Amino acid sequence: MSSKFFIAFCFVFLALLLQFSLGETSGVWISFTLAALITASFFTDFLELFALTLTAVFVLNWQPVISYELLVIGSLPLAIFFARKLVPFKAWLSNLTMILVAIVIFYASFGIRPVPASRAIFLWDICLSLIFGTAICEVMQFV
Repeated sequence: MSSKFFIAFCFVFLALLLQFSLGETSGVWISFTLAALITASFFTDFLELFALTLTAVFVLNWQPVISYELLVIGSLPLAIFFARKLVPFKAWLSNLTMILVAIVIFYASFGIRPVPASRAIFLWDICLSLIFGTAICEVMQFV
């Protein structure tokens, strides 16, 4: 187990805590976990990312039935793991781009209809997820 995996695991756990605490208190669910998993896809190998993704999906929904949302959340970091070499930017900009793309794909996979109804929540989700992902990326680059 590498030190980057341990740090990525801590950030995914922090993201889950933030997502649950903010979601329970305000009713707004920000994609912190997705941002943490996307960032981890740039710094971990495939098996480590797969373990992180399975852990996050299990914590997000511990029931035996997997939902469409969790399938999308679980597949996006793995897809970005394979697509990360195709993005010709520096690591922090690639990370920002992929988080933005992942959140847009996540919302688009349920239809565009929820976005116009709650533009403010959608924009807050993007802004806070990008900030959180950038902070994780900076720490992971330092390590």
